[in-house]
Amino acid sequence: MHMFLLSPDLYLMGLEYVVQGSKVTHNQKESDDLKVKRSGRTLEEARKLVEQSFGNYVGSNVMVAAKEEIERIQEEIQYLSSEITDESIDRKCREELSEEDYAEISLLQKRLKEEKQIRNELKKRMELERMAAWKNRLEEFESGHLPFMCLQYKDKDSIQHTIPAVFIGNLKLFADQKIANMVEEEDSLGIGKHKVDSGEQLYWPSYYVALSSDNSWYLFTEKWIKTVYKTGLPAVPSVEGGTLPREILKQLLLREEMMWDKLAKSEYGSLLSTDGSLDTWSWSLNVPVLNSLSEDDEVERFSLEHQDAVECYKQQRRKVSHLKKTIKSTKGFKEFQKIIDMRNFTKEKIERLEARSRRLTRRIKQIEPTGWKEFLQISKVIQEARALDINTQVIYPLGETAAAIRGENELWLAMVLRNKVLLDLKPSQLAAVCGSLVSEGIKLRPWKNSSYVYEPSSVVTGVISYLEEQRNSLIDLQDRHNVKIPCEIDAQFAGMVEAWASGLTWREIMMDSAMDDGDLARLLRRTIDLLAQIPKLPDIDPVLQKNAQIACSVMDRVPISELAG
Repeated sequence: MHMFLLSPDLYLMGLEYVVQGSKVTHNQKESDDLKVKRSGRTLEEARKLVEQSFGNYVGSNVMVAAKEEIERIQEEIQYLSSEITDESIDRKCREELSEEDYAEISLLQKRLKEEKQIRNELKKRMELERMAAWKNRLEEFESGHLPFMCLQYKDKDSIQHTIPAVFIGNLKLFADQKIANMVEEEDSLGIGKHKVDSGEQLYWPSYYVALSSDNSWYLFTEKWIKTVYKTGLPAVPSVEGGTLPREILKQLLLREEMMWDKLAKSEYGSLLSTDGSLDTWSWSLNVPVLNSLSEDDEVERFSLEHQDAVECYKQQRRKVSHLKKTIKSTKGFKEFQKIIDMRNFTKEKIERLEARSRRLTRRIKQIEPTGWKEFLQISKVIQEARALDINTQVIYPLGETAAAIRGENELWLAMVLRNKVLLDLKPSQLAAVCGSLVSEGIKLRPWKNSSYVYEPSSVVTGVISYLEEQRNSLIDLQDRHNVKIPCEIDAQFAGMVEAWASGLTWREIMMDSAMDDGDLARLLRRTIDLLAQIPKLPDIDPVLQKNAQIACSVMDRVPISELAG
């Protein structure tokens, strides 16, 4: 229990240890009676504990246990990392493959590595040529009208965003050292101080300024430009003898103190944003929506050098693809692929361990007095969810269940697994619902034509829809107390889990599938891990525990069983 306190997404465990509340249990003789055992600290005592000096708290059992856990994790990471080095993979290939098969695949893999390196270099060259072409075109717009443009970037969840905006000019023309210093501090690239080598040419990205249709200012390099349009705001004053629009917008940008947010970053510069003002609002209203601008309005931006770079990259990509197909056709590929799959799953395990280590480290810091506000926010959510009563120091059955679960949001998982709606589900349907709780990061392959995923049964769909209502209630509760812990549920891949739990073979389930086999394997492994916890959880209905055991047993078969660990 001491270890649980230190993880930010282990919802209840910190409170259970620090408050050490009473536990509500059912009396064996009178099932309707509740027996309450009271012991442990009051909330005030917990507050004093959290507010103690960090130096004193380091000596506690919790902190010692946390450090021991981090050391154990680091040792395991070191061991696992040694198992996936090139030398280790090469040794395993020698052991598993015949001498002839090893020699063939080894030679092809070496060639593939070289060709991939060339491909990456050509991709970089293609990107630099694209940016260089934009740089030349933007110089033409430093005077004259202010063209409309479209910026694009992907957020941390890889979701693509497009931003309609009006181009103002190069940042260096603003002659404002305050913004220039801010960019240099925020951005590892800086403004033109680090060169990027593109073959024979040297290229320095520049920063530019634009005002978007949602009244936000943007600082960006050529990296983030998708399109520039011929149309824009005219470069004429609104009244005769008045100030030109570009100069007015420059003055508006420099007038106020601004806090810039970094939306995206790359080796070619960052994309930063800050809110506009009431003075810029009317200007932003003149930026049209993107679908009102046609392709005929787009500025021709592709140089001959860029077109040549694109063609070279495409040829190299085809060469890499052909080599991969050649490797797959070799006699020893099947055994070789097993080794590679095991390496990939080991990498994923290392990532999970590293994330766990980071959470423990962060939680140690949050135990300092500054963590008390967050502590209270979470405690209010727990109390209002009827998992624990802070005032009476009573831990309810929901809290007991949540304290025993491993997951990203233990309170949410406990609420789902204690819901009576699950009791009427068959084992395969229960597996599907559990799969919907752990599918974060799993994606489709949209580039595959005529591919699909199995749809969940109507029963599963109905249960997930019902649970989504509960999820929304918990999210609202968390939002009221400024607690940002995800509550995952997604029916998109539930049908694939249900199909596997119903006995479909791996070949059947992957035929024309819109999922990568690695993604599906990870999803099934996560589902099995959650199902395996259910029989061990306190105060869970025996019917649900039995169905979880059955589902887990059916799902944990080849090839998924080979990937355990």
